[in-house]
Amino acid sequence: MPRHTVRVGLSLAALWLISATARAQSPEPRAVLSISGGVQSVTGKLSDHFETPLNAETETVDVKYSLKPDLLVEAGIGVRLWTHLGAGLAVSRATGTHSAEIEASIPHPFFFERPRAVSGTEDHIVRNETGVHVQLQYAVRAGRSATLVLGAGPSWISVEQELVTAIKFDETFPFDAATFSDAVTTRAKASAVGYNVGADLRWMLTPHVGFGGLVRFTRATVDLPAHDTGRISVSAGGVQGTVGLRVGF
Repeated sequence: MPRHTVRVGLSLAALWLISATARAQSPEPRAVLSISGGVQSVTGKLSDHFETPLNAETETVDVKYSLKPDLLVEAGIGVRLWTHLGAGLAVSRATGTHSAEIEASIPHPFFFERPRAVSGTEDHIVRNETGVHVQLQYAVRAGRSATLVLGAGPSWISVEQELVTAIKFDETFPFDAATFSDAVTTRAKASAVGYNVGADLRWMLTPHVGFGGLVRFTRATVDLPAHDTGRISVSAGGVQGTVGLRVGF
């Protein structure tokens, strides 16, 4: 084998070894910016009951809201403070459209104690959640390019929920029956402080660019104003799953 070929081969092997050693010993970024998208599950149940004077009696309405996973986007930053310990801050926004199952008892306009049963479904019930999540983080190297970041801390969650406040119905003489036609809704908003716990597994393709997957659980109990003086207790947050870009610097 020619000597120059041997020299070239040894040089390439040396360069590869130096590069591999540098990659293996490359330090963690001081800070990592994340931009992600995914879904948030909605846990718990949401229901309501209200009464309204009608025809010298009382109309009663029961509403059960059907909740399903919402679309989620978020941006966050994690900063390494010392060795494995760090701090993180993330802002998330979950949005979704749900439905409401309505059961009502409508007083008769001519006879007492002869209510008409009315039921129906109101679609396009909008629900939005904005969360601000603070974490104390612990990072563990899971490979040459992978890092697992565990974190927990407080969350501030704001809920904007569309609520049914009245129903519309159709009736014709002799008014022995009534049918649901529409619902009147209003948007209620409130916020509360809760908590979060989660894990982010990130792979850095280069020292500064990579991608990651996040799983986080958040929880807060929010009291939404309803019916002028009443309030509805709502479980905010849920299981969040996202994937997205990671930028280290």
